[in-house]
Amino acid sequence: MTESGPQFPAPQPSEQQPPVQQPPVERPAGRPNGQPPQGQPGVQSSQGRASGERSRTRRTGLLVGLIGGGALLLALIIGSVVWFSVQSNAHSPKAAAAPYLEALAHGDVARAVKLGSIDTSSPLVTKSAYAATKDRITAFGLKTLETNATTATVSVRYTQAGSTHTSSLSLKKVGTDLLFFPKWKLAPVTLPTVRVSVDGPANAPVEVNGARLSVHGDAELRALPGRYDVELGDSDDFEAQGDSVTVTSLTAVANSTNAVSLKAELTDTGMKAAATAVDDWVDACIAQATYEPEGCSFRLINPYQDIQLSDQKWTLVTRPTFVVGGWDGTGWTVTTQTLGSATYKANATASDGRTGTLVSPSPVSVAVAGEILGFENGKAVFQSIDWSGKAASA
Repeated sequence: MTESGPQFPAPQPSEQQPPVQQPPVERPAGRPNGQPPQGQPGVQSSQGRASGERSRTRRTGLLVGLIGGGALLLALIIGSVVWFSVQSNAHSPKAAAAPYLEALAHGDVARAVKLGSIDTSSPLVTKSAYAATKDRITAFGLKTLETNATTATVSVRYTQAGSTHTSSLSLKKVGTDLLFFPKWKLAPVTLPTVRVSVDGPANAPVEVNGARLSVHGDAELRALPGRYDVELGDSDDFEAQGDSVTVTSLTAVANSTNAVSLKAELTDTGMKAAATAVDDWVDACIAQATYEPEGCSFRLINPYQDIQLSDQKWTLVTRPTFVVGGWDGTGWTVTTQTLGSATYKANATASDGRTGTLVSPSPVSVAVAGEILGFENGKAVFQSIDWSGKAASA
């Protein structure tokens, strides 16, 4: 049977060729197909490179973090040590004492008084008096000598007028600060004293560094370190050579006194006033209308008890001369240089009615002795000795 349409040749047999076998490609375990092994250039994929870079970045960051953390810890340790050291110094006894010395060096009396709990009853512990004080502390150094649970002692080495001195200050513990550090405060400071004595009247004006004082005999005055110039205040009647004393101790020292003494002497004006006062005393004795003037250096004894005397009168023949000496503790001494003389006269009436005149047989000696105690209202005050039982003598 034939069919129409295209004809296809029948397939011809041929020799079969075995398929070409490709050599197997070894792949690392766990790697996806097609990913080249690490470390082989030209075959690592972009994904592999990114992963490696991230790993290196993590390791670098960790190292930087460790180094930075260690540096921060070291800085904190060093900072803590420095802070503790600074605070320890700031809370030491010598640090607590330093402001007091600074106040003295700057003449800040108010601050020194507050820090040292100083008694201010002394007229020298004032702003005006200390402002005029020379040779104050100019430099100082502090060293802690002793510290216990409640007290401490510091040594102070300081300079005054170019000289170096040492003293000590006591402190007491008054609490703690910042939990760890003790708080120190100066124990009340007892200042050294300046003894001012004046050989002169009780009302003599005395000035210490310009501060006027009332000094009766000896005066003990508390004083801060420095030089004090002492002089008598203005007076027309007496004067004294000024003197000075330098206080070099910070605190009172047993058996140690800074003393200055002024010896008042009469001026020409004062000497004239003294002479007038003595002459007035003699004149007052002469003026007494009695043969036995009260409180005077001359008198008569009346042997005629039955005679009545009237118009009694003393007449000064010669005035005694005298010398006004130095201050003896209560006044300027007055002693007779040459005796004076006086005569006596009175009218006498006897019991039987007879009258006559009674006169001294010879001039009576007149002497003076006593002291010029001072001056009042421009006049000298003379006090005579007690002449009871005493005879006039030069």
